[in-house]
Amino acid sequence: MRKIKFRGLTINGEWVIGLLSISQGAGSQPEKGHYISNSAGMPWAYRVQPKTVGRYTDLKDKNDKEIYEEDIVKLGSNTFVVQWSDSRAGWMAFSETEMGTGLAQGYRNSMEIIGNIYENPELLK
Repeated sequence: MRKIKFRGLTINGEWVIGLLSISQGAGSQPEKGHYISNSAGMPWAYRVQPKTVGRYTDLKDKNDKEIYEEDIVKLGSNTFVVQWSDSRAGWMAFSETEMGTGLAQGYRNSMEIIGNIYENPELLK
């Protein structure tokens, strides 16, 4: 069964993983913003920077590390960013020189996470 979860960078600069909630700040809701909850759910949730929220791809790299949207992965000698493609309805690995390579669990033995676009943008150059 596919695991639905998200990763995001908190306002304090720590990565958290869990379920995503977006509060409009109405009534008894928390302040308007994006939140990722721990296993207990709201109100035990962390406010995250919206631009850093990424979905879990349901794939793992060769080191059994979970791959999230906007992770930077190494496939052979090439570096790619993992993103969802609406037109191909699947997770793709994009580079500056290639349109996109479809990701599948078959790549698991050769794919390695080396960073993400928020903390390591220099890896894309």
